[in-house]
Amino acid sequence: MSGTSMATPHVAGAAAIVKQRRPDWSAQRIKAALVSSAQAASPVTSARSAAAAST
Repeated sequence: MSGTSMATPHVAGAAAIVKQRRPDWSAQRIKAALVSSAQAASPVTSARSAAAAST
């Protein structure tokens, strides 16, 4: 599994929570809020995740 396929349900869940808390926000505004608050994974964490997924 790649990181993208594993992240999809988490991002969808986060978007659903934002929509629940802010029903007046558009899809574009929710996306902007999620993208602007995202943090990059550290290279060590990414390498460990990739190694775990390949086993």
